[in-house]
Amino acid sequence: MKQPMIALFVAGLLSGHVLANGPDSKRPGWSGEISLNGFAIHQRSQFNTHDENAVTEDLNNSGKTTDDTEIAPLGRLQYTLPSGQTQFFIGQSQDQVAEGQLQAELGVTQVFPALGELTLAYFPKLPGLNETWEDPFLTGVARQTTDVTTHGGRLAFTASAIPLTLRYGFVDYQLDGEDLSGQSLMLSDAQRQQLQRESRFRQGSAELLMPVNRVLSLVPRLIYTERNADGAANDFTALGYQLGINLNYHRHGFYTTFQYSDEDYDGINPVFGKKRDTTRLNATLVYVYQGLLGNENLGLNVLGGLEKSNSDIKFYETDSHFISAGISYRF
Repeated sequence: MKQPMIALFVAGLLSGHVLANGPDSKRPGWSGEISLNGFAIHQRSQFNTHDENAVTEDLNNSGKTTDDTEIAPLGRLQYTLPSGQTQFFIGQSQDQVAEGQLQAELGVTQVFPALGELTLAYFPKLPGLNETWEDPFLTGVARQTTDVTTHGGRLAFTASAIPLTLRYGFVDYQLDGEDLSGQSLMLSDAQRQQLQRESRFRQGSAELLMPVNRVLSLVPRLIYTERNADGAANDFTALGYQLGINLNYHRHGFYTTFQYSDEDYDGINPVFGKKRDTTRLNATLVYVYQGLLGNENLGLNVLGGLEKSNSDIKFYETDSHFISAGISYRF
């Protein structure tokens, strides 16, 4: 069984400080950071592929509650050209981890003097890291899993003249096996087609960095997300609002984000006879202490995250959270 909660945050949509920007993060040559983290995961979702959630007796509930633990590495390796204006990287990016988005990526950051900073990144297909049910609507017997493959990329531009960052990202979501959604029900071929889940996600956002004083800053963000699925019942557009709170004091760093979004679905779900209307709340907290045991390169990090969604179709409601702690080493 693969950990779907880890996958949620590893493949979380596009858009930290666990892999924080040190004073030499743009020094020419090689640099990086590695962290080993343990996760405690609690979740309730019909799409959680835990063995204890394999059987659902009916479609009027949101699944069984499960608890798990997992160990996962985080890391980033980067190379900066002698000019200090071009940096290539692989691993998790600093601006992703604080939002609970832990996917590894390949990318480049380019500084344009007097204009701003541009980042281009791509995360490749990594098969076998995530899975879902072949037919999530099967009742009374154990549901079978199929692997999910995702890949995507992102672009971010931070202006020099004003503290504005614009972001765009995409994700392609594919099932490795056949999507059997609704096959166990008495649905027509056209109705089963409406339930197909393979999708293309796109997301754009704009954020402002608003310093309050030397240690505290606020980062409001407006987010637009679009899902174009093979089945119309899974198509949606969403408008989200996020507030980041960043606090840096000596060796301590606290980074918190709160996000609310409202998903508006396009098509009627033939299983339940109506469109979905879902609201989603996410929150993450990251704490970093640098200089552990008197070593400037050694750090302690603690992460926590939760996601709760409410829907007029109870089958799609979710409630998940995790906590993680680890030791990092910067080089």
